[in-house]
Amino acid sequence: MNLKKVLSLMLSLIMLLALAACGDKTSSPGNSNTPSTPSEPAEQPTTEPDSSGGTEGINPADVEGSLRMTTTSLSSNGQILGSAMCDIVTANLPSLKTSVIISAGSGENAFLLADKEAELAIMTPDVSFQCQKGMDPYGEIEMYAITKTFTNETVFAVRADSGITCMEDLKGKTVAVGATGSGPYELAKAVLESGYGIWDDIEKVYLATGDSPDALRDGVVDAMVAHLSSGYPASYLSELDAGGVPVTYLGVSEEALARIQEELPFEISVEEVEGTSRLGQLSGSVLCMSNTQYVAVRPDVSEDLVYAFTKTLMENAEQLDAYHSLGTTIRPETALSGLDPNIPIHPGAARYYQEAGVWDDTLTVGTVH
Repeated sequence: MNLKKVLSLMLSLIMLLALAACGDKTSSPGNSNTPSTPSEPAEQPTTEPDSSGGTEGINPADVEGSLRMTTTSLSSNGQILGSAMCDIVTANLPSLKTSVIISAGSGENAFLLADKEAELAIMTPDVSFQCQKGMDPYGEIEMYAITKTFTNETVFAVRADSGITCMEDLKGKTVAVGATGSGPYELAKAVLESGYGIWDDIEKVYLATGDSPDALRDGVVDAMVAHLSSGYPASYLSELDAGGVPVTYLGVSEEALARIQEELPFEISVEEVEGTSRLGQLSGSVLCMSNTQYVAVRPDVSEDLVYAFTKTLMENAEQLDAYHSLGTTIRPETALSGLDPNIPIHPGAARYYQEAGVWDDTLTVGTVH
């Protein structure tokens, strides 16, 4: 009798071991009770191309990976909004880790994308246009778009007592054109080179925009480039406009804008008018060269990662409003407006917009490679 009990216990033990072995073979990693390997940190992002082209109807919560976004200078509009986007995506989708890089702006960002030191970037179309054409100093750098952020309207500021009344008067003058590689630098170059042909006839001072107002007030420079974002003056321009030194704002002529558009077809115009403009010292009106800034992405970032990022961002876009007044410019229904049609939309982003019913058929979709 004891022998039977022993044999019965041994048989039961063998059956339990067999069942456990079967369980190990059939359970998927996603359903395992064993703690999963944490996603790669931001320094080693998951950006392998998705050879399958993505899975229809994928749940963003099932996507794991990381993305690094290179923004613009500290406290600038691009940096604040870029950081906000990353905060919101990670807060609402913990499986997708994001991190932020502070940079000099779009020019530096292009190189960071090319060197694979970032997957996402705040980008201006003037820089991406040069990259697409393989122009110096960038060479050929491929990138796609995810969403627009805001427009950049360009003005030049001079002291009211300077005697400078038009852009042509800047010839031979000292002009703060922004830090090399920054968005304001590219805006200044477009106006002064393509629009007026005096880029080589001015003494250029490569100051960060935050330092330019003091240089203008102190007479170190005769003029400075400045910009508004979707009608809101950049912080340094607000400071200058509210300061104790009277200034005059210069815009572009229609003839200069036409010359700019011949070389840079993505540039558009916006008029700032006294009384409705947020520039308190504006007298009369000025015609501003403008373009649409956007979030760029490397073409080798997987479709599912970009889909998860875009969907999570757009479904929580209202949270951007708490970070910056320009947050209101980023919504699903306006995310594609004003983008340069020559820049393809990443297929992951395009998939979201198509599902959301806001896709623009005039735009093209890139391929992951």
